[in-house]
Amino acid sequence: MHEHFLATLISARCQLLVGAVCLTTSACSDGSDDNTPAVDRAEEAVVVAVLTRAPDDSYQTYLQAGPEVPSGKLDLSGALELPDSLVAHNGEAIFVGNNERLTLQRYEVNSDYSFSMVGEISLQRYGVDYISNEPLFFSRTKAYYVDAPHAQIIVFDPSTMEITGDIQVPEILRDDYLTWMGPPARVGDRFMATLLYTNDDWTAAAEDSTVAIIADDEDDPIRSLHDERGVGSYLSFVGADGDFYIAADGLSGSLALGKLQEVPSSRVLRVRDGEDEVDPSFMLDLGELLDTPGTFGFWPVSGNAFVVQAWASDVDPAEVLEPGDGGWGKPYFDWMFVDIDEMAAKPVRGLERSAPYNTLRFHVDGKTYVQRLVDDIGRAELYQLREDATAEKIAETEQGDFWFLGRITQQSE
Repeated sequence: MHEHFLATLISARCQLLVGAVCLTTSACSDGSDDNTPAVDRAEEAVVVAVLTRAPDDSYQTYLQAGPEVPSGKLDLSGALELPDSLVAHNGEAIFVGNNERLTLQRYEVNSDYSFSMVGEISLQRYGVDYISNEPLFFSRTKAYYVDAPHAQIIVFDPSTMEITGDIQVPEILRDDYLTWMGPPARVGDRFMATLLYTNDDWTAAAEDSTVAIIADDEDDPIRSLHDERGVGSYLSFVGADGDFYIAADGLSGSLALGKLQEVPSSRVLRVRDGEDEVDPSFMLDLGELLDTPGTFGFWPVSGNAFVVQAWASDVDPAEVLEPGDGGWGKPYFDWMFVDIDEMAAKPVRGLERSAPYNTLRFHVDGKTYVQRLVDDIGRAELYQLREDATAEKIAETEQGDFWFLGRITQQSE
């Protein structure tokens, strides 16, 4: 898997910070002074995060807020600098998984678009060694952090940032495999996500695809659905019809392209809205539709349409890849727009053939954004994907990846 946080897990580049470290920012209070004046919060803000890599292979996360989705070249001179972090939101606040402190932190956006950290919970005592999944927010006062590798759920109150319990879920583990949870999606009153099973070096995956249904039920929090028609699923989205679609793409095409494991072609499977099984009557074979040995990414656009990067049909992988090379970073992937309802595909105008980089997707105000790697120093361009199969460049970084993009709105009590 090629998202940075999973690559980080593999290479163990993030070190645990031992001892009590005080995080200080220009707009952060530890709450110890009862006379600290109240800070006006922004009624609404768009928050963007950028992840950069230093020469010593350490990572920094820059957090910035403004009234609208950023445009042009980002200026991070006034951004809040954090260590390597996951960034998520619940609609009203930003939640940072600080992988130096191994804590979840709640940040609120001030009226001047600075940030205040208003709460923090530590995950260290649960053995969490990297925060790789966004929390699942069931309500303003209840959320789960699913630590799939250690088969546990940490329950907390996101409004007060207090841990209220934990649930052990050993049933999600498999012998001889590591367990990862894909990005979750809310479907009604529950969440759905894939469970991915890989070996230690990501050269093999379990020979099926697994969907987890996660409910606000501490007696039965996770149920798993399995399907053997696809392998190596991690990404997913909820369509306009309410169905849950998953990309069973063999670890982003790497297993097939690198000839690491005999796997089926990249496929899309689904769970119908309200059902508790993978739909046996539906399968979209992307290998056949796109004439490709491998696909990367799974970006929903509108309705039941999505975009993937597909290995170009006019390039023979055997001629440009060494054995074991899964194609990541190789500039032979075309951007393709796929309509599930029509079972049809066409190229995305505005995005040229390029290398796959990461699978993050950003959704703000009903619009989907994707990034493209510009050069080998990690500079990225942000594009809006449109329902007419076009893409428009919106913004770019001088260095680093777009790591998060989302709108928050202050909620009335």
